[in-house]
Amino acid sequence: MQEIWLSDKKCKMENFFFLIVGLIVLVIGAESLVKGASNIAIGLKISPLVVGLTIVAFGTSAPELFVSIKSALEGHPDLAFGNIIGSNMCNIALVLGVTAMIFPVGVNKDIINFNWPVAFLSVVLLYVLTLDHNVDRIDGVIFVIMLIVYNFLTIKMSRKALKKEQEESGETYNPEFNDIVKSALFIIVGCVALVFGAEWLVNSAKNIASDFGVSDRLIAVTIVAIGTSLPELATSIVAAIRKNSEMGLGNLIGSNIFNVLSILGITGMIQPIHVDEMFSNYDLFWVIGVTALLYPLMKSRGRINRLEGVLLLLIYVAYIVSITILKS
Repeated sequence: MQEIWLSDKKCKMENFFFLIVGLIVLVIGAESLVKGASNIAIGLKISPLVVGLTIVAFGTSAPELFVSIKSALEGHPDLAFGNIIGSNMCNIALVLGVTAMIFPVGVNKDIINFNWPVAFLSVVLLYVLTLDHNVDRIDGVIFVIMLIVYNFLTIKMSRKALKKEQEESGETYNPEFNDIVKSALFIIVGCVALVFGAEWLVNSAKNIASDFGVSDRLIAVTIVAIGTSLPELATSIVAAIRKNSEMGLGNLIGSNIFNVLSILGITGMIQPIHVDEMFSNYDLFWVIGVTALLYPLMKSRGRINRLEGVLLLLIYVAYIVSITILKS
């Protein structure tokens, strides 16, 4: 009897070990992918702000992409969908809240006028399309088309503005071949790390949920979501410390857009996802609400101050407490 108990305890410890290792590898993979992709993007004359809204946002959302695809393919839709919902909630309420508490977050007018409306529209559209409790291939195609249009418009506006800026300053940047090869290697290493990190994270999360008798949904919107949001947290804190908080905000807004349009879009096209009723009737309302709240916070003073950061953090704590109490 004692041997069985010790064996069971060992298995549980292994699950937590691989959960932590998976998270670490995901963060390393995302960082490597972001570094390589950002260097290439700058070489293509894309402004740093747009790099944050697109390339860096996609890179920091890569853990969610790999985790969601693997979860959906293995028949765990709650892990796939809950990871996205939890990550979006975590990005705005937890990550932005903590970042604003460290240093007030400046707001670029393009974020208010263009990127926030896309982020808000994407979560509202997600709610409408999941009223049938499914993200099917048609839904996935709609999301991916929106993503392509969003990226096209963002990069087009950026290149036009950057070209004008370079003409005025007379400065240009032409990457060398060695720089391109080095950046490509970073991207390859990042993708490999993301694959293995997602494998360990998903498997250990499923086992932990089984061991403790809790739902995949609860594990997904808490442990997995916070873990896969670590790249966004690290990026935003560094940006705040360097007083480049606009880039951090752009990364968070961009990540939330990519989470819905890219990750659910691609995952839905590969493997349709069944959406639990609790996601539609409860979690999505929290995400829509906190995304809507972001607009007046950004608009009021042109920045998100420390007090508003505390408010966002308290909202996240209230969300986590509520879903823990519900336990379904």
